[in-house]
Amino acid sequence: GGVEQPVMASRPKRLTTISDKGARGKPLGLGRSILGRRVRVYWSDDDTWYKGEVRSYSESMGEHLVVYDDGEQTHEPLDFEGAVVWRYDDKSPAPDAHPPASCS
Repeated sequence: GGVEQPVMASRPKRLTTISDKGARGKPLGLGRSILGRRVRVYWSDDDTWYKGEVRSYSESMGEHLVVYDDGEQTHEPLDFEGAVVWRYDDKSPAPDAHPPASCS
């Protein structure tokens, strides 16, 4: 038997506001150093932070593959300042994040 995939609604693809690589801002030089790190990426169209894990890095594209907790996988330009809004997913919330309602 194969691995069962959870059934989930597909969310709309986030529109990158900066589409051409020349306008991405200065490179941060992260490269492969953040592979395996948990991150949150802000999707402005959804007004939502999505959590995922950095799985690979493409030097030719200058992008990291983020596998999100909801099953979505996208190449994100995490290595360029201002190209996408993201944070490491540690215990401290992003300054402009909307924290989920707590049940405790």
